[in-house]
Amino acid sequence: MRRRQIDWFGVLAAGVLVTVCAQAPGQEVMTGQGLLAGEVTESSVILQTRLTLAESVLDGDVPGTRGVACFELATNELFRAATRTEWLNARAENDFIVKIKITGLQPGTLYYYRAWVGRHPKLAQTDVARAFKTLPGAESDAPVKFVVGGAMNYRALQQEIAALPMQGNARADLSMGYPALRTLYRVRPDFYVAAGNSVFYDEPATEESMRRQWHVQFVLPRVTQFFSIVPAYWMRALEFGSSRREEAHSNSGEEGQSLLTSAATDWSVIATRLFREQLPVTDPSATNAVTYRTHRVSRHLQLWLLDAWNHRESKKTLWGGAQREWLQRTLKESDAAFKVVVSPEPLIGVGGEEDKAHRQEREEFFTWLKENAIVPERVLFLSGGLPWQQQVAHALGYEELTCGPLHAEIAAPPAVSVAAKRLYASGRVQGGYLEITCRASELRAVFCDELGKVMREVVRSGVQ
Repeated sequence: MRRRQIDWFGVLAAGVLVTVCAQAPGQEVMTGQGLLAGEVTESSVILQTRLTLAESVLDGDVPGTRGVACFELATNELFRAATRTEWLNARAENDFIVKIKITGLQPGTLYYYRAWVGRHPKLAQTDVARAFKTLPGAESDAPVKFVVGGAMNYRALQQEIAALPMQGNARADLSMGYPALRTLYRVRPDFYVAAGNSVFYDEPATEESMRRQWHVQFVLPRVTQFFSIVPAYWMRALEFGSSRREEAHSNSGEEGQSLLTSAATDWSVIATRLFREQLPVTDPSATNAVTYRTHRVSRHLQLWLLDAWNHRESKKTLWGGAQREWLQRTLKESDAAFKVVVSPEPLIGVGGEEDKAHRQEREEFFTWLKENAIVPERVLFLSGGLPWQQQVAHALGYEELTCGPLHAEIAAPPAVSVAAKRLYASGRVQGGYLEITCRASELRAVFCDELGKVMREVVRSGVQ
């Protein structure tokens, strides 16, 4: 197993040894797509990897392979007094992915982890160490910094690479992956929220081609490097990057809604299953786990991650009755100074003509917020789903910040019409992200471009 060069930013400071076992003769089991830590809480995490035969794309895919794996976890870089999980089998029916939820962790603690992989436990070798930090939790005043990022599109990235000269630093640099992830590697957020559209599927598609989009995306060096040190929360939107979704969203009438409903119907079963399969989102031992959730990050901050489309009963709802009831109940129960709600689809600032099918649901929700004294100064809505960055305000005072796509190649100019008051829109076609920092008396949200340049700041003050 070849060693990946990872510049461990100060978490793995000078003098820290990262152990790597040499590849045994004939050993073919690799972790080409890296390791992922997901759904971190103050006491748990889901760890995942995929066993592969290569560490890069071969003939348009990253081939998987059968084998076994376990995860080793410790609070020190030398893995003294480490704990190991049970051995897990990588099988074709699960796309050779292994994952497990680990509980009993300590809040606000830096953990080092690595995978042991092989054809058999006795032949297993280990790769480089990775790291994640658990959430501080409801009793902690510790400051928290996280990032919300939007769409990634592998095909668009490859098209941009192909347009560059064969020789040159620009082509070599972009071949490593999205420039924003290079920036974010230096930002060192406590965690990352992927606000939907982490992949775009081909149309027409097969299960094999849909899985392939995950493989080629997550083998990019900057993707594996960034997520080796930053845990993530993954969200799902409708992963259609071509004509059917674009046509549906450009038509606000019944015809457009019919197209969107048809797209969701055709793809929902397999796409929902692959979202759960390809990412560490739900406990693999749980059945029928929902993909909307809330996490108490600290004493001052609570985070809600919504699910669009996947739990609804009809085309007239974005969330479904159970999710809406859960959202309203948990918002009302929370005593966090700042409530941050992330949606893969905009709730306030919808590009172009507003999606009329869901207008009533959204308006009823914002009216409910006002009636239940959840004041605009204490709640902030963040969203993906649009190819530009913007800040908009609802008539009742609630605000929404949209992160835009991660890379400029799939960005677009802001739509002229939005069903809300626009306070800011990116002045140029660009990729970027939102950086959120929460301290005891302040919530600060910063619009950044791909290189980390600050485009706009939004600050909320709280009670210390």
